[in-house]
Amino acid sequence: MTLVRYIGIEGLEKSPAWEAAQIIKNGGVIIYPTETLYGIGADATNEKAAKKVLEIKGKLPGGGLIVLLSREMLDEYIIDWQKFSILMDYFSPGPLTYIANPVKGKFAGSVLKNGTVAFRISSCWFAELVVNLSGVPLISTSANISDQPPLKKPDEIIETFNGVVDGIFVFPDKILDSLPSTIVDVTNFPDEIKIIREGQIPANAIKEVLKAHSHTTNLM
Repeated sequence: MTLVRYIGIEGLEKSPAWEAAQIIKNGGVIIYPTETLYGIGADATNEKAAKKVLEIKGKLPGGGLIVLLSREMLDEYIIDWQKFSILMDYFSPGPLTYIANPVKGKFAGSVLKNGTVAFRISSCWFAELVVNLSGVPLISTSANISDQPPLKKPDEIIETFNGVVDGIFVFPDKILDSLPSTIVDVTNFPDEIKIIREGQIPANAIKEVLKAHSHTTNLM
């Protein structure tokens, strides 16, 4: 049975986040809001939970899954994140996802792609709270079946995923219809940075930040 909660409607805003965190800690799968779209989430360190997410989306393994971290988790999970901290100081928390080198053995294998991890620090207070309360990185992939458009309306999400996931946490009547996060590959930073997907943050904005700080990074 799926637990369905409308965020804030009970007047106890943090209560649904606590419930979501308990589901995550127990290896379950939730749908929750981010700063871009509603996402499907699970413990990114739990391989069984990560595989559940792939099965729900109908997504083949090997493509990797974006995860959300808190800044306090960076030392534990991301190698040499300080090298690209100039970008994080400007764009994180926010809709910039970094493809980086993970600390070995920290993430579920299904989360990784070619040995790298895609992560961001969310600027959505609810997503941030779930990460902090659960104490683990949180998978964040759009709430849809693969090859279908992301579901943006709470009623559509409930209709599609009720009975499929363990918890659904949505804002009442709030449609999330932002551009997805911009994805940058910083595995070779500061020598090179690759724009993998241009979303909410324009490539030019990233270029201007690097230029302002005298980085000669090759932006591709």
